[in-house]
Amino acid sequence: MNSAKFNPAGGRLNAEIIINGIGEATYHLKLAEKESSSEVASWNGDNKDDKDDRFELPLPVDSNNGRVMRLDYSLSPRSEAANTAYVVQLNILQDDKIIGTSKETGIFSKTVVSSRLFIKLTSN
Repeated sequence: MNSAKFNPAGGRLNAEIIINGIGEATYHLKLAEKESSSEVASWNGDNKDDKDDRFELPLPVDSNNGRVMRLDYSLSPRSEAANTAYVVQLNILQDDKIIGTSKETGIFSKTVVSSRLFIKLTSN
């Protein structure tokens, strides 16, 4: 599992989703409690609009120590996307700098691509 080390005295943490590829995506982003699957916060979205796919994590910043971000997504290629590349990336940011990332790349070869990305949050 990838990790993001943050400064507990630093700025608020954000999760950012980047989806590249000729397709339509839907996703569910979940922040799970430390050593548990209990949900602290969650967000849903897609790549069909110009809305920013960035979400603020709860305060205080240090409360996120040990928690896990989980991104579940489905990506449906458009007809012209056969044999083209896609990238789905989950970033954790602090003070507008990427401190952790999890990424999946591939080539569209089937109707729908579904997967899950994780990042564990730990304080310095």
